[in-house]
Amino acid sequence: MKELTEVRREIEAINDSMGLPIDQKIKDLVIGLRRWGIETVMSCEGHENGLKYPWIDVDIGSVEKLVEILGVWWKKESDCDQPRWLIKSHAGGMVRIIPEDKRTRSLQEMQEDAKNFGRFLQEIPEGFFKKEETA
Repeated sequence: MKELTEVRREIEAINDSMGLPIDQKIKDLVIGLRRWGIETVMSCEGHENGLKYPWIDVDIGSVEKLVEILGVWWKKESDCDQPRWLIKSHAGGMVRIIPEDKRTRSLQEMQEDAKNFGRFLQEIPEGFFKKEETA
């Protein structure tokens, strides 16, 4: 686990090849994942004139931890009608996480879920995943 202020500082310093920062509507999720040691590679908040859903590419070496984090989110959200996130195979040593129900929800709903998921990951107390392993 990384210190949240350190991760936020790292994220603020990242720009893509065109000099643009991480999209605002996916930034909280990128921060949350990186806080817990998930190495993100690329991301997009989704756009009406392109892929109409948010996504994040993750280094394949982070998959085991990613599965654990997604499981915690699914457990938390099991009583409501929120979208869940899936791991989709992807090339180049990466996997992509995307909303499960990208065909039935609006881009705005999926972006809001990405924010909520990211904020949840940022608020989980230190040592949370170690506690689950010993339970």
